[in-house]
Amino acid sequence: MRKKTVIVFRQGIYSMSSNYGFRSNRWSPCAIIFEGWHLVTGSKNDFKNHARNVRAVVVDADAQMIVDRLSHNMSHLENFYFQYKAFYSVLRSIFWCDGISRCNYTLFDEVLAFDATYSTNRHNMTFVPFTGVDCHKKCVTFGIGLIHNETIDSYHWLLDAFLIANGKQPKLVLTDQDAAMKQAVSSVLTESTHRLCMWHVTNKIPVKVLNIPYKAILKGELQLNEKIRCRVNKLVWNVLIKLETFEFRWHDLIDKFNLSENKWLKDMFAIMKSCVPSYFRELPMCCLMKTTSRCESSNSQFKVYSSPDSNLVQFMNCFEMALNSQWHVQRELQIDITKKTPLIKTRLPIERHTSYTYTITIFKEVQKEFTKGLYNCARSHIESEDGINIHFINHKDKWNGFVGEFKIHLLTMLQHKL
Repeated sequence: MRKKTVIVFRQGIYSMSSNYGFRSNRWSPCAIIFEGWHLVTGSKNDFKNHARNVRAVVVDADAQMIVDRLSHNMSHLENFYFQYKAFYSVLRSIFWCDGISRCNYTLFDEVLAFDATYSTNRHNMTFVPFTGVDCHKKCVTFGIGLIHNETIDSYHWLLDAFLIANGKQPKLVLTDQDAAMKQAVSSVLTESTHRLCMWHVTNKIPVKVLNIPYKAILKGELQLNEKIRCRVNKLVWNVLIKLETFEFRWHDLIDKFNLSENKWLKDMFAIMKSCVPSYFRELPMCCLMKTTSRCESSNSQFKVYSSPDSNLVQFMNCFEMALNSQWHVQRELQIDITKKTPLIKTRLPIERHTSYTYTITIFKEVQKEFTKGLYNCARSHIESEDGINIHFINHKDKWNGFVGEFKIHLLTMLQHKL
């Protein structure tokens, strides 16, 4: 039995070395499992040589092997979709998504983010995952693309392939300020609202407004004018204020700090409609993702398993490992719904109702609002106008400071029935 276990374990180590590349720190689990370095069969060089031999077998046939593998999956796996583009027998672009990814997009198509962050293989093809947020507020992958360059044509082809696979456009698309990406989105996703990542704009405030060079920021040699930066960030990230309020406070901020002649701020205000949450308040689920940081975080998870030196076969194996990890987390959270009961903090019937309706993650966020409404909001007075009672609600923070006032209109007849 021990001999069989050793053989299976050794095969697993060889597989890890072949698919993910060998690193010396991956040798340590061998000694832990076998309870001693002297019991480990083979040396570090054995595993390095094995990975080298695998790469030598693949050579330059990895692109064809990936195309064959994905074509096989499309023929034999339900709801698997795959498309590629080649030029003179050279792979230029590729897109694929499996049944689970397509199912996730059907359920969570409110917000779609995609970001080209890094090259994951020795062909220097750029990795472009399509990312969304599920009912547990975790990142889910809707599809994967590899493109040879970041041009309008490449993004246009990739978005077309995504639409063919899923059949409908997302309600909101979130990207960075890449010009090629922006133009491709506007021409392909005509029914979607395109939003730019606000972080990429606000991150430039020290340079564009305060005239502090990047090197000084990174070295920490100069102190930023935190008052200006905090005021701008507090304003542009506020999802509760109306559009008119935002524009009034923006102009007030500009006048207060004498920034009316700053050209960058003028240009920034011109693109506010594509960035600031206040312009998207009427769009459902607009705040699921406010920046591409979620997308970049998901990308980094894939980067853990792969390296720029990997061939496409190794990259595919690494990607599937990362995707399976994502699915595992999703399954565990779904199981928790049936096993765990969240703690009820108030006696409000609606709180108990939502504990059965929402996932645990979403319920905890809604529960905070119930608590704030119960302990931080109070009715100040009631006014009547044309048979309609207007309730004035004062909202206070945890320090009992005034935050704002809300008006609730109720018909008198409806109020009596209640």
